[in-house]
Amino acid sequence: MEKHIRLAILRNVLDELAKISFISITNVVVDKRRKPSTYDVFVNAWQVLFQRFENTMNYGNFPGSHRSDFGIVINDNTDGMKLQKLVRKMAVYNPIPHTVSLYGMGSGYRILPIRR
Repeated sequence: MEKHIRLAILRNVLDELAKISFISITNVVVDKRRKPSTYDVFVNAWQVLFQRFENTMNYGNFPGSHRSDFGIVINDNTDGMKLQKLVRKMAVYNPIPHTVSLYGMGSGYRILPIRR
């Protein structure tokens, strides 16, 4: 199937999902042209997506959601084992850049495990 047809199908499906008020869709775009060859697009894109999802759930920013809610991420099986390991790691060790350290000197990281 040609690429423009696949994209049209995807656009139509997403348009229909967007009409459903209790479904929210979040995505991440990675510009691979500006990344070094050692940059792991899969891991970094999924980390950003999971962190964005976690933050949105924590602050109750999905329509109709509350801070005590949980959510679900549905994905294809591109690399299920790698994704499963990433989620398990982020549930224990998830360093988030922090512009001001505890002592007000320079930047640092906070460890914020994902929970939702």
